Amino acid sequence: MSTSGNGTSSEMKLYDLRTLSRGQTFIADQSFQGEGASVIALVKTGARDEQQGEFGISHFLEHMVFKGTHKRSAMELTLAFGDLGAQVNAYTSDEQTVYYGTVLKEHVPALHDLLMDMLSPALDQAEFDVEKKVILEEIALYQDRPTYVLYESATEDFFGGKGVGQSVLGTTQSVSDISRETMAGYVDRRYSAPNVVVSICGDIDTEYYAKLTEERLAGLAAKAVSPSPESSPRLHGEERILHHPKNTQAHLLGLSPGPCATDPLRYAAMLIGVIVGDSQNSRLYWELIDSGLAEYASFDTEDKDGVGSWMLSLATNPEQIDEVREKALKVLSNVHGSLTAAELERAKTKSLSRLVMDSELPLGRAMANALSLQYRGEPFVLKEEMANIAAVSLKQCNDLLEKFPIVGPNLYTMLPEKK
Repeated sequence: MSTSGNGTSSEMKLYDLRTLSRGQTFIADQSFQGEGASVIALVKTGARDEQQGEFGISHFLEHMVFKGTHKRSAMELTLAFGDLGAQVNAYTSDEQTVYYGTVLKEHVPALHDLLMDMLSPALDQAEFDVEKKVILEEIALYQDRPTYVLYESATEDFFGGKGVGQSVLGTTQSVSDISRETMAGYVDRRYSAPNVVVSICGDIDTEYYAKLTEERLAGLAAKAVSPSPESSPRLHGEERILHHPKNTQAHLLGLSPGPCATDPLRYAAMLIGVIVGDSQNSRLYWELIDSGLAEYASFDTEDKDGVGSWMLSLATNPEQIDEVREKALKVLSNVHGSLTAAELERAKTKSLSRLVMDSELPLGRAMANALSLQYRGEPFVLKEEMANIAAVSLKQCNDLLEKFPIVGPNLYTMLPEKK
């Protein structure tokens, strides 16, 4: 199946979207006409897809993908990327694992070959054993960070430790228990062609890369992949206190239900987040940051597959936490019914500027396409996104706040360890 997208009559064809023969999704975006180009391989799997005995395996596997394929050793991969001058990286979240790179457009065939090859990792036992130690050291490092421990504890409690409430890194015990055979089974189950999105952005021949993607992913199984488990928030509307031996501040996190990634009201949610909790010129900024009460204070929305949340986050001196908490919650409780047209227009200007800036480079556009296809089954079209943001009204914002109130969130506070 092939679908072409077009903007206005004066614009060139924007993208070529296809479902290839083994079920993998391919999109080529020609909107960037510079000398660079980006390639992304997104696998629709993450922490929420991990079963008992697999917790932390998606992130562990992301590391192993760079440790060799059936065609190339870890050293050969490293040298090949270096020879291309490629900017290459990867990340794992609760919902996807993404491998990406940017090169001069004449080197896209080689970069594409490397990234497609990496989707079939060799999982060499010696490399596996070494990398497990690296992961365990990484977990220990993050456990020393109070804000990480707070976020992990809060999301686990909020989502009941299931689905998007599962830890991306896993625990020392869960990662220690993962075997190479378990990981091989996970690759076979989740790294299936229908679970892969290949996104390219640049001045390229789309027909050529569609065929190349078909050929280079021919080894992936074509079997269907089960959908990610559903998640739903657990509301208790109370504050839970944590302590950390290396914490010197008071950190507060507030969570409440918000719109998911397919909810049309997600645009209103984004703008409310800018009005209430942006890093500059927001209600929380003037109340807590400009006044010197808090080191940072933010409010935003996280939209995921089938579920979403509002998130309040701030840090202050432990002696001031009661005052800061009270002021922050007062700001949230006063949002519904008090938003002004001027605030909404300022939020739109900020959001549109950031959206355009993020889309100016090929990597930003390729990533936006890949994520939009995962969550909504459609490409990212800049003009449409801009129009959706510009069309948000005060009524839509108030409708959203009726559907997803931001008062009475679950609160989680991290304090210094008791002496």
